Amino acid sequence: MLAITDLGGRSRPLSAYRGKAVLLNFWASWCPPCRRELPILQRLQARAGREPFVVLPVSLDKSPATVKAYLQRLGLSELSTFIDTDGSVASGPKSTKPTPFALYGMPMTYILDREARSVGYLVGEADWNSPAGLELLRFYA
Repeated sequence: MLAITDLGGRSRPLSAYRGKAVLLNFWASWCPPCRRELPILQRLQARAGREPFVVLPVSLDKSPATVKAYLQRLGLSELSTFIDTDGSVASGPKSTKPTPFALYGMPMTYILDREARSVGYLVGEADWNSPAGLELLRFYA
C-alpha cells in the first residue's frame, strides 16, 4: 500500500483519496519553477473542498523543517504538503531504487483518477486553476 507522509510525520495512504481525482505534485525548494507553481497549488487546494478532486503536493526535500521554513518564507503556510525524504514515492532517472512515480523533471505532476490509477503526467509548472486545468481534474473525478 502506497502512503505519503505529511510534515508532522503522519502517514496517509493514497487509497484514502479513492473516489476523487488526485493532483499529485512533486516539488522541491531548490526548483525555481516549483516556487512559481506553489501559490497556484495553494489556491487550488483551498478550492478543492468544493470540488471532486484533491491536491497533494509532495516535497522532495530531505527535512520537514526546511520545507516548513521555505513555505513560511514564501507566505504559503496554508499549503498542506507532504514530504518524500527517502525517495520511496518518486525518483529521478539516475536512481537505482524503483518507485511508483518516475520523475523526468521538476515540478512534475501526476493525475490519478477516482480509482487511484495514474492517467497522465505533466513535467513543468502549470496553472491548475485555469479553466482547462479545472476541467481536466473534474473530468477524471
